[in-house]
Amino acid sequence: MTGHDDVEATESHTTRAVDQVDAIHWHGYTLVAAAQTVPTPADRAIRLAAEPETVLTSPDAVGTWVAKQIRSHGDRAELWISSTGQWTNQVNSDSTPGWPTLETECALRAAQARSVYAAAWTAHATSRFEVFAEAVTARECPVQGDHLDGRRQR
Repeated sequence: MTGHDDVEATESHTTRAVDQVDAIHWHGYTLVAAAQTVPTPADRAIRLAAEPETVLTSPDAVGTWVAKQIRSHGDRAELWISSTGQWTNQVNSDSTPGWPTLETECALRAAQARSVYAAAWTAHATSRFEVFAEAVTARECPVQGDHLDGRRQR
């Protein structure tokens, strides 16, 4: 193998990785729960088997949709941090200096081709409103072409 072949192999691998990321979109779901839940792969599979409430095609759209859903149910949000396996409190306010907005934080996570999970307790803390923006690849979504050309996007 020549140095040129190494470059071609690297470029080809990089192109494939970028193509896979570019093909990602997000299916949006909401849930009212009686208590805090811990997201599992089985829960994700159940959500993906259902018709999404919305289809989002950019990280900014994910941030906007998740933040709008959460803001309509409370002023404090929690985000799921998969690396620690825990929910973490987030400030759900655009006016808090030094804190990224909930919308920005969700968009940043989505820009990493990740699913975004957020939650808020309802007004009297009797139930919890959870929002899931599931990152979906072409392999996981047989109608992705419909989503990406706008025919099924909401």
